[in-house]
Amino acid sequence: MTMMTDFKVRGVPQPKKVERLSVSDVASVYGCCGVFDLCGDADLISLSLQGADPLLDYIGWELTDVCVLEKNFIDRVIPSEETRQGWVGDACADPNTVNWATCAFRIEDFARLRRGTPVQDVTKNALRLCESQPRYRKDGTMIMDDREFRAVLAAEVMLQDLKLMLINGDVDTAGQFDGLENLVVTGYTDFKGRRCSLMDSIVIDWNNNPLSGGAGMTWTDGRGTRNIAATASFTDVLRSIVRILKTRIKNSGLGVMNLQLGDMILVSTSEMAEAILDQFTCWSVCEGGQYNEANLNTLEARRFREDLMGGTFTANGTTIQAEGIISVNGVRIPLVSYDWGLQTGSYSDIYLLTGSVGGRKTLMGQFNDFRSIPQRYDNAYKFFTTDGGKVLGYFEDVHTCVTQVQEMQPRLVAYAPWTLVRITDVSADTPGGFITPDVMSTSFFPGTSFTLAECA
Repeated sequence: MTMMTDFKVRGVPQPKKVERLSVSDVASVYGCCGVFDLCGDADLISLSLQGADPLLDYIGWELTDVCVLEKNFIDRVIPSEETRQGWVGDACADPNTVNWATCAFRIEDFARLRRGTPVQDVTKNALRLCESQPRYRKDGTMIMDDREFRAVLAAEVMLQDLKLMLINGDVDTAGQFDGLENLVVTGYTDFKGRRCSLMDSIVIDWNNNPLSGGAGMTWTDGRGTRNIAATASFTDVLRSIVRILKTRIKNSGLGVMNLQLGDMILVSTSEMAEAILDQFTCWSVCEGGQYNEANLNTLEARRFREDLMGGTFTANGTTIQAEGIISVNGVRIPLVSYDWGLQTGSYSDIYLLTGSVGGRKTLMGQFNDFRSIPQRYDNAYKFFTTDGGKVLGYFEDVHTCVTQVQEMQPRLVAYAPWTLVRITDVSADTPGGFITPDVMSTSFFPGTSFTLAECA
């Protein structure tokens, strides 16, 4: 419980104290430089929530009080003259000079995620049916009242909103930010509408083929669209992607020698991650290179496949568990499974993300910092912040009926979209198929298996 100094606003006495929810000290994905830091003040979202969300931690999130974010990229350094001539034959001749090209982008405002808890009667907040009916957090400690229990429920659903928006968010929809589907694209322009072809991502249409490849695949970037040979496998194309990105990183001045484990990651559904490891194994050690059960079922292939499994890497100060780690063109690339928003029917997307180069962040998330809510408003006392300012909370009440409202405002920022790759419409033929964690999706267990919790 946090005590507050008694004060008056226009002569109206205000409450002396504001109850805070107790904070779990059990380590979880949200702790120690995770999305939600347990060391922050009055944590709410991190409370009671455990489980792996490696992509959220890989992205890395920071608080900001800047509404409009404007960045200028130096695309390239060029001679100032039409000729490349940089030499002079006369010791007294004037030198030719240099120039540079820029591309500026602007991000305005944030998404707005807001959830309210179920309405409760405050007079029955701490009542239990009987002493033998305790309720527990996932860390094993007891939840002491309904307010905490319902706030955790609302916070968990709000995190689900964030996970989906991270992939398919669209800033043209009010209340959303641009997710990876709208950031890893071609056709970039600056905020004045001028074309910035060198900012374009690599977008590959796999044309519903399996990882072994097939007809109709295309490669699109700032240079246009080109066909990919039907005989090219996923690993063949991935090797070319990494080669080109290494070259561009070197030419940009970021320094390809600074690439560390985890700077680049592959993001896919858990089903696709399994298929990628199978395909990479056969590309590496199977006779003929193609994936099939007969080729994979050899002692050498099985041992190679097991050696690829698991592993950890570090990003934003957090140790992240990988599904496996593969080595492509001299770069070790972890596979991170993410089952939110990547699957459409029988096909799914794969992303190659470059989150940083040698500690220099190129992809990150931001939260509007709510700690600076002005106190000069008459009703400012009704608001409170949790999780270090990432979450704004307040109560709506009618007589003794109260609901707690929680809000956070995130956005995703890509400083170098040309280091990001999206491979669309890939088929993975693995036993059991795909299952999403999104209970609102038809890929989840049938919705009829759920019965809403209601009082009889």
